[in-house]
Amino acid sequence: MKNKFKIDPSLKNKNLSQDISEQLGFIYPSDVKSGVIVFVLLLFDLPLLLGLLSLASVKIAWVLSPFILLFHVWGVRFLMKNPYTTQFEMILFTGSLGLMSSLSLFVIVQGILLKKLELGPVYYLVTTLLFLIGFFVIAKYQINKLTKDPTIERKRSKIERHLNSIGSALLGSGGLGTMGYVSGQRLEPSFFATLVLIGFFMLFNFYIGAKFLLRFYFMKINPSFINYHPLSNKKKKKVLKQGIKLK
Repeated sequence: MKNKFKIDPSLKNKNLSQDISEQLGFIYPSDVKSGVIVFVLLLFDLPLLLGLLSLASVKIAWVLSPFILLFHVWGVRFLMKNPYTTQFEMILFTGSLGLMSSLSLFVIVQGILLKKLELGPVYYLVTTLLFLIGFFVIAKYQINKLTKDPTIERKRSKIERHLNSIGSALLGSGGLGTMGYVSGQRLEPSFFATLVLIGFFMLFNFYIGAKFLLRFYFMKINPSFINYHPLSNKKKKKVLKQGIKLK
């Protein structure tokens, strides 16, 4: 069975569309260290901290602590390594961080819905279904980008053109319902604002995770089409003398 992600080996790089070429490129090495700091502190630590403080569950914090430690240690590794030696790893790190953050926030949201808001079974299922639909739409969108004809510039489908509207409608419906429930329970507006922010990070981080993990796989099975960011001859000689292996 043909792998839809595999590009025809007979094609040349110049034949590929611009959007496919972009999917075969790495994060610029000069942006790696600052990117790691932003990803870990802003996209991972901040929403997790908000979620754990809102849920106030020591048990969930202990369950997530090994993963939190793992990504912090992994992030420190990038700060210490030459960015030209970790180009593939950076793609994997970004995707893994996004997915893990999203899944962690999903677990936290379930806890908040059940323990803090004490939602009924129907309301809980509807709210959870809205988030799962959001995950599906995001994943499908990313897969479609990589499995199209690689020589044709991507034209956004009707679903893609209305993706923002669909997402807004889903979040808006859930948000309005939650707002009504929150008002009825006399919960603080700040708590509701925190819930909205956590929900946003959960979906956005899933988008980051799906995008970069699929890109990592796409690049791995199409190595001859990858766009590297090579060192200049002067820098290359310098790092080779240091015994650094370029990847």
